Amino acid sequence: MEEEEITKFIDITNPFDPIDFMIFKEEIKDEFQNLCSKIFENKKEKKALVISRILFQRFFYIFAFQELMKKGFQIYYFESCPQEIEEFHILFIIPCKIECIDIVVRQMEKDQNDLVKMQKDTQKNKERLIAKNYYFFYVPKVDISAFNYIEDKASLYYENFQNYYDFELLNIPLDYDIISFEDKQCFKELFLFKFSDCIDNLANLLIKIQEIFGKIKNKYIMGEYSKILSDLLEKKEKEGFLSDKNNDEILACFFLDRSIDYITPMCSEYTYEALLHNFFTINFNKIKVKNEIVKIKKEKKKKPEEKKEEEKKDEELTEQEREQKRKEEREKEKKEKEEIMNINLGFNDKLFQIIKTFNFGKLGLYLTKRFEYQDKTFKTMKNYTDNKLDSEKMKKEFKLVTEMNAERPQLNMHINLFNYIRSFTSLPKSKRRLNLEQLLLQGGKDCLEMIHDYYDTEMAAKGDPFDLLKLFCLENLVFGGVKGKIYDSFKNDFLMTYDETLFFLFKNLEELKILNKDGKSKIYQMLLEKLNLINFDVKVNNPTDTSYVFGGFSPISIRFIEKALKEGWFNFQKELFKNLGIEIYFPSDEKQVMFPPKNINFILLVYIGGITYSEIEAIRFLNTSPEFSKYKFLIITTNIINGKTMFNEIKDDKIDLMIDENEVKKEEKEIVMDKKTLEQHKKKEKEEAKKKEKEEKAKQKAKEKQEKELAKDRAEFKKMKEKEKNKKK
Repeated sequence: MEEEEITKFIDITNPFDPIDFMIFKEEIKDEFQNLCSKIFENKKEKKALVISRILFQRFFYIFAFQELMKKGFQIYYFESCPQEIEEFHILFIIPCKIECIDIVVRQMEKDQNDLVKMQKDTQKNKERLIAKNYYFFYVPKVDISAFNYIEDKASLYYENFQNYYDFELLNIPLDYDIISFEDKQCFKELFLFKFSDCIDNLANLLIKIQEIFGKIKNKYIMGEYSKILSDLLEKKEKEGFLSDKNNDEILACFFLDRSIDYITPMCSEYTYEALLHNFFTINFNKIKVKNEIVKIKKEKKKKPEEKKEEEKKDEELTEQEREQKRKEEREKEKKEKEEIMNINLGFNDKLFQIIKTFNFGKLGLYLTKRFEYQDKTFKTMKNYTDNKLDSEKMKKEFKLVTEMNAERPQLNMHINLFNYIRSFTSLPKSKRRLNLEQLLLQGGKDCLEMIHDYYDTEMAAKGDPFDLLKLFCLENLVFGGVKGKIYDSFKNDFLMTYDETLFFLFKNLEELKILNKDGKSKIYQMLLEKLNLINFDVKVNNPTDTSYVFGGFSPISIRFIEKALKEGWFNFQKELFKNLGIEIYFPSDEKQVMFPPKNINFILLVYIGGITYSEIEAIRFLNTSPEFSKYKFLIITTNIINGKTMFNEIKDDKIDLMIDENEVKKEEKEIVMDKKTLEQHKKKEKEEAKKKEKEEKAKQKAKEKQEKELAKDRAEFKKMKEKEKNKKK
């Protein structure tokens, strides 16, 4: 490992200029702002924003919570039960689905019932209820079937649904080189239920990209849904959705269907970003981790004077009080360890931008050396200050130290995350699994007996079910299927050991042809030979090949891209693609892609059905590789996946609009701090209102008492006077 790499600090700049995917983030902000100003112009009353749980993470990736509060919005989650919404104007941000419409109707019914109950109250309260208005931002667009449903089933409230707008909250730029819909149900909807909404959304995005950055000059198409997307794009272009104003060009676009490569998601990933996704699940560049793992200290540094005061107070305490204090400190520590931390892996974490593509074998050495280098620099800087040297070298060192001080918390955090992941990957059973996987990927059947023994031992120990199922899927994909007896035995044992409801998962995997009973396909053996998928000689510390991402195995989709750019698909077509049974399409003149002009070098890679982080890291490697330096690769995808996320998505036959309760609990913590501040603000307002009421009541009572006392005094005074008059008489 070179010293230059260890000492490197980066400035986050766009390496793909003039193409900048971040403009789509600003576009969503502008669209929301324009729609809101159109709707709420001259309306000073408070506004409620009711947002669907499946959309709120993406929404708050774009918008700041406090920013919306300043604009007068009160935030509510879109619940299945009606809520107490006090605001006059209610804005719903929801998918345009019948299930969501039903929930809105129930909310409207509740508001109507509240109005009826308040008929006996003051005119002011009546007006407040009558004045409620409803507005809808449908993501990504209005669905006609939902409006037909409103006409048939909810005609009483039809007028309330008339203020609606399309809100395309889809094109989420996760980095300078990647746009993802982050649609966690797209794979299931497309590949199992055959819903083509995401194909239409991808076509619309590609039209926008061409309008802004230039037309796609050449197309490489692979897979059924890739062809559908390409045909739809051509249709939209002919219908005039794409203007002829922009003369710039995008060199090529690869349309890649997830079904052409199910093997990659089933492999154990080695790169740091992929491992973080596997252990913690990255959502919109954030992970949720227990503080016990990352060990982030929240305590403020105390001044020496404060420490002395505390020590004096401790000396004055009795033994019983000291024991109580220790107990409280232990409880506080325990709570801090259990606390869930939201860690942002975006541009603010400059160190992560350097290390995210690293193979895990390189990462540990790199973090250790970087830590040692920083310690050494701190010591040399101390010597400079002690000797009071005023030199240019000292100024440079001082600048370096300030950068290191800023990075130090991130470095410590990533060291702790690395140690946590290593505590699992270094276990003997993990090493055994990885070894079996590598033997399996080489295509030899000698390892099958060991693999079947591994299944038995893992089930007996009740190991991770999805890790076990990934290996079984890999065996099916490598050999085109598994013998009937072995297949039935594994399936029955798996369902009995873990959960019988996972029967649907097996059914869906069979439908996708990931699992294949008694199959004998030799597709993988052909790919292995023709694409040179295996390269166990690759150096993970200084990689020269995309196979470093899996420690010696290159993702199949990446090898297809490399083949196209090195040799072209024409020569490759007869010997491989026809035997594979995959439909492919490529430009008539591939040389213009293989030998591009200097000014046209951008290549779009569209992954339909999801992309793994290992494939993303391999593409990023191509961007830095001297062999492919003439190209700049950019990624568009429906979602970022791995084997586990695929299994979670297809483990049942439902499409979730509200997300299960466990997911909801996790997601609520995403903006928990803002929610807490909001709740605290509400509580304060209520407490202040109660105090005022109490004070007013107390004042009224005091006045009443005073009046009563005065009345008594007056009555007594009158009696006294009457008595005096009587005496005189």
